[in-house]
Amino acid sequence: MGNAFGSYPFNEKTEGGGDGKKYNLLSILGIRTANDSDDYELRIYGSSFTKAPPSAAIPPPAPPPPPPPAPTSSTTTTTSDEPVIWRRWADQLSDKSVKGNPGTVADLHRLCRDIQPVPFDGVKIIKNNPLNDNFGVGHAVTLSQPGYSSYQLNVSYTGDHHHIVTGENFPVLTGEIDAKGNLTATITNYLSARIRSKFNATLVDSEIVQSQLTTDYLGNDFTFSLILSNVDLRQRTGVIVASYLQEWMPPLSVGVELIYQTDETVPGGQAAVVSAVARYQKGNKQWSGSISLNSLELCYSQTYGKCLRASVEMQADILKRQAVGRLAYHCTLPKAQFNFRGCIDTRGVISGLWEKRLEPFPMLWVVAAKMNQVTDNFLLGIGLVLD
Repeated sequence: MGNAFGSYPFNEKTEGGGDGKKYNLLSILGIRTANDSDDYELRIYGSSFTKAPPSAAIPPPAPPPPPPPAPTSSTTTTTSDEPVIWRRWADQLSDKSVKGNPGTVADLHRLCRDIQPVPFDGVKIIKNNPLNDNFGVGHAVTLSQPGYSSYQLNVSYTGDHHHIVTGENFPVLTGEIDAKGNLTATITNYLSARIRSKFNATLVDSEIVQSQLTTDYLGNDFTFSLILSNVDLRQRTGVIVASYLQEWMPPLSVGVELIYQTDETVPGGQAAVVSAVARYQKGNKQWSGSISLNSLELCYSQTYGKCLRASVEMQADILKRQAVGRLAYHCTLPKAQFNFRGCIDTRGVISGLWEKRLEPFPMLWVVAAKMNQVTDNFLLGIGLVLD
């Protein structure tokens, strides 16, 4: 099963609240101050596709002909606008002499943030039940402080269409409903070889409290993304994010991001922020950064062999004159089926996440902890994931 958090993550932020004002401009920017949590959610993006049954292997596209370039034929069924230069991401990583699609701006700091643990509180029991290759059902029970216990039922569907570059199947539909009837649903689909669309919404008391539509256009060596979050044309409120990421050369990608928000809670009724972003990869090291008039974020991550990864992150809120630095590491022992993530930051917060598969039983045992040295707050979570 791998990491059970892929099907129902312990570190996923609960969207069940009805306060729409919390999705403000600073949250979209990814700025976290001293009183904010450490949760951060990102997604992966891809490119062209073919259709094949789940068991069929997808052959790689035909190599480009010698210059001058000319169209070539391939036995692989592709769409008419699929360029020959598009290759699997694994091939792009192994051969840096040819430029490829750089992904999206939202995926810029993913490698660094995946190393950081996000602990939880209380006791969680998760049961995953795949019905077949397409459908799956899961149950999650959370036992915490009185009044905070909950139950969630989640259902997922994965289509048989196969994306030739990312290896993802699509369309993907997921839904989660709790004991109070609150619903969170997500639909992800590739509209064409170059366009990927995703829509998610959260309903509380039969009212939509959060919605977001994301569309990515994937070029040969660039990605353009447009995000519409909580947009209400009648009230003229919402957040619009437009971003562009270009791969200048195989190790270097640069881009720009524009965030525009209009709401009565924003000073002046509206605000706009422009950020410059960049990412540089060399071997097992990666540097990434984003800077604007209001914020600065720098990330560095490195892989040491097959068992250890480490990252350093610095976030600064220029308006509030606050900055946070984090040092995190991820240790994995495949033979022992053991994983550990640890993190310490400049606010005095120490957190850890421990995972161990209990062979021969079909279950994963998870222990999480977080301690704030300044406020003396301590959180402890114990989880059990049943296959």
